[in-house]
Amino acid sequence: MFGLSSDYPDIVPNAHYANCFWKVVTVLTKPLIRWISLTVTLLCTTAVLYAQGNQVVSPESGKEYNAGIKLFSEGKHAPALEHFTKAAQLDPKNVAAIFAQGLALSKLNRPKEAAERFTAVLKVDPVHAKALQALPAALYQAGEVEGALEAYDRGIEKTPKQMELYTGKAVILIRQKKYGDAVQILDKAQKLDPKNVKILETTAYVLAESGRLKEAAELAEKILAVNRTNARAHVILGDNLRLSRKYSEALSHYQAASKNLETRAYAEHFIEVIKKQQEDEEIEREYELRQQKK
Repeated sequence: MFGLSSDYPDIVPNAHYANCFWKVVTVLTKPLIRWISLTVTLLCTTAVLYAQGNQVVSPESGKEYNAGIKLFSEGKHAPALEHFTKAAQLDPKNVAAIFAQGLALSKLNRPKEAAERFTAVLKVDPVHAKALQALPAALYQAGEVEGALEAYDRGIEKTPKQMELYTGKAVILIRQKKYGDAVQILDKAQKLDPKNVKILETTAYVLAESGRLKEAAELAEKILAVNRTNARAHVILGDNLRLSRKYSEALSHYQAASKNLETRAYAEHFIEVIKKQQEDEEIEREYELRQQKK
């Protein structure tokens, strides 16, 4: 199925396909690790003086923090960490600096230390949205899978409307092949936010991976009703139609998916598979006609 596993027998005919497959599904694992890069934009727009509650950070701390942000945005994570650390030392109320320490440590492949920084943020602000996402991501990066799952559960309990926590936990469960548990957590999210395309998309992945292609295709149709260019929805529908031997319809979906960089390799592979299948069937039909005329 089009999901997170590369060993499903009906869909993975060879190593070439498996390589294509993993390029496609990388996007689904972004919430676990690559979300950190997306946070940079948010950090870079933070004002010089960061307000935490009703308390304003000291100018000296704010200056160090902003110097770190500039370096961080340039990819200079080690010197940025030095400035964030100094900012936190100058003013322990500068929660943004503590959080930024965690981001820099993650970038430096020091996830355990990053998790400590995110935990420190949550001690001051238990509902800090970004820290609630960052902590389980860092724990997962450090190989502490169960700790990451528990952190997601705590985050969901504190901020039940934060959808990223549901998808983050679901991705771990999918990698563990605990599809039923993944569907369960995503169902909770859908009830809270029925129109969330990311939740629908992740649920479709799980259903497809667990062999429930018909249900996955139904969700994919809902996704395309909102966004006709959603490549991963086209792939799911293409897979379902291909396995039903509806090759022409499947081909149109794979062609749509091939326009997206993330799904191109996967889609192009099956475009070739279908064309070859159609050619073989045409040859077989011609042979049967010749045999009938004899």
